[in-house]
Amino acid sequence: MTMLDFLLRPELVQQAWDYSRNVQTKDVHYEPIIRPDDKPAIWLNKATMDKYRPEMRKHYFDSTKYQTYLEQLGIPYPPPPSGTAAGVPLQTITLIPP
Repeated sequence: MTMLDFLLRPELVQQAWDYSRNVQTKDVHYEPIIRPDDKPAIWLNKATMDKYRPEMRKHYFDSTKYQTYLEQLGIPYPPPPSGTAAGVPLQTITLIPP
């Protein structure tokens, strides 16, 4: 059986899920290690965050100036037509002379 079989026959996907839920993992129940009231141990990386946080702030999204994060980064979207890079036509480079 290949991926093509799953794409062409959606009933196989349903059968696979049915087998997974009702046969393979019928008696398996996930029990999380952490409790709902456990807090992340942010003190472990406090020194690293204190060192790099000012540099990170430069990359935070500023919704007051930009519509999208891509716009803030200077990335045109939707991308320019193929054969161009940022709207500038690409040049063909020949590595071996004809």
